[in-house]
Amino acid sequence: MAQRGGTVVIAGAHELQPMNSLIANESWTLEFLNNALFLPLVRYARDLSLTPALAESWRMVGDTAVVFKIRRDVFWHDGRPTTAADVAFTFSRMKDEKTGFPGFESFTHWKSIRVIDPYTVMFSIERHPDPVVDWVGVNLYSVTYFNQDRSQPAGHIHPIEMLEPIYRTYSKRKPIMIGEFGATHYSAVEKRSQVPFAQRAISSLYLALPRIFPRVKCINYFNGNNLELAHRMNNNYSVTQNPNVLQTYREIIDTPYFLSGEPTRVARLSGIGRVSLEPVDGTPKPTQEVHPDQPMPITNGQTVSGVLKLSAWMKHHTGGLTIKFRLGDELIHTATTKAGWITSFDTAQYPNGLHQLVVEAWNGNRKRDVTKVKIRISN
Repeated sequence: MAQRGGTVVIAGAHELQPMNSLIANESWTLEFLNNALFLPLVRYARDLSLTPALAESWRMVGDTAVVFKIRRDVFWHDGRPTTAADVAFTFSRMKDEKTGFPGFESFTHWKSIRVIDPYTVMFSIERHPDPVVDWVGVNLYSVTYFNQDRSQPAGHIHPIEMLEPIYRTYSKRKPIMIGEFGATHYSAVEKRSQVPFAQRAISSLYLALPRIFPRVKCINYFNGNNLELAHRMNNNYSVTQNPNVLQTYREIIDTPYFLSGEPTRVARLSGIGRVSLEPVDGTPKPTQEVHPDQPMPITNGQTVSGVLKLSAWMKHHTGGLTIKFRLGDELIHTATTKAGWITSFDTAQYPNGLHQLVVEAWNGNRKRDVTKVKIRISN
């Protein structure tokens, strides 16, 4: 049985921010605050269900309130119990814009709090399908070996295979956020470069998102080099430390679907073959309504005109496919990299009438797949 009291020393990668969970916004500090010092009311289990933490139970009151029962065995360092008044104080500070709480917008639907008794609080909420959870988040890392263990090879795992279970379970009810995605281009296991692996993984996931995962509404790339962290030292995910990976990343996100404004400029650091990001002008600009490109399937017999943007996608672990677009027997575009699986098609260059659009996927000299659809050009 664990003994109460005593001292524990935890080594960290760098200095912690001020130990105030209402203003901290750095990941290591938040990990420490949420898991070593403070308890949230509820937390996520391994299957992403909600489990008790400071709250021993909770219940909905209609669809405009939720009541939490607070545990009676949680104490502050001076021995005083943690009560409903502490929860109310914390919530009030979170909702106060003067506090500058980084997660302020996550509590938009949570309006007010009332202390019912020393161990019970009730939150008033807006009518909302699920006021406890607005988004479902997941982190994905494409690596050559899981856990840096040669008995757990992972180079064959397609990025979408990691995303699919979460998407299938939650996307009908919640928007999905990929909090971090990273693809290693140098692994400490092999001790060698894995640049083509990173390029394939990045292209595969980003091309798949608008086509088969439209409910993924946010993705953040984990631009970090874990080889520089003493407590990790496993993989280099940083796109800005390899020009080839960076170029692939820039090409694949260079679309209004991912970028709604000016992208960050890139500068090369002299002498060391690395690149870094330069800040762009942060002056607020007038808000503009953005309509990102959303790929839509072409239906058989569909009438088209003007200039179309054609794209193809196929799940393939190595990415070593050649995609060919044809109109009838005429080859109109060939691409050997995933970034090239998108092309412009000027229908005005072809006669009006019914045509057959063909997309072929080739692996070397072998045709892997073919899709045909009839389109009617009308200009």
